[in-house]
Amino acid sequence: MGLDIQIFYILNNLAGKSDWLDFVLQFFATDFFWVMWILFFVMLIITVHDKSRFARFVKKAAEIRKINLKLLLTAVISSGASFVISQIIGKLFFRERPFVVLEGVTKLIEKSALDKSFPSDHTVLSFALAFSVFYFDKRWGILFIILASLVGLSRIFVGVHYLSDVIGGFILAWAVSWLVFRLLSKIKL
Repeated sequence: MGLDIQIFYILNNLAGKSDWLDFVLQFFATDFFWVMWILFFVMLIITVHDKSRFARFVKKAAEIRKINLKLLLTAVISSGASFVISQIIGKLFFRERPFVVLEGVTKLIEKSALDKSFPSDHTVLSFALAFSVFYFDKRWGILFIILASLVGLSRIFVGVHYLSDVIGGFILAWAVSWLVFRLLSKIKL
């Protein structure tokens, strides 16, 4: 049994043992991505009014708004591009979900056996947002990366992804968001 499957079983074997843990991680695995976007917009509002957050870059509120616009564009473009690329990879290198091919899987959320496993779309989208934030603000970015990591790990816990699906989503999101950030940093708003 490979390391990918061993780690899958370690995390998935925790499922179904605690109603509270199942509830929390099901939420992270399915709907928490939207909470991250709400937090992202709250962060944008806070930073417009907190000039000291970007003091090393700028001195004026108008400049902060420009930075926030670049951050918003980076997050939206990175998320969209990462998702499209994830779909293409999934079609080219289709991998069945763990609950389809492994025995004894505790599947806590409904997913079709026809859906791809690699890479994890939830992980891709969560990390595309997290890395976009990180490139502009390290403190907020670390929070978002932690939250995105919980999303990725929860996808294994609920039985719908392997660790390599999550790592693949992480790498894809990092690469695309870095490229988008670099390209947009050259554009003057």
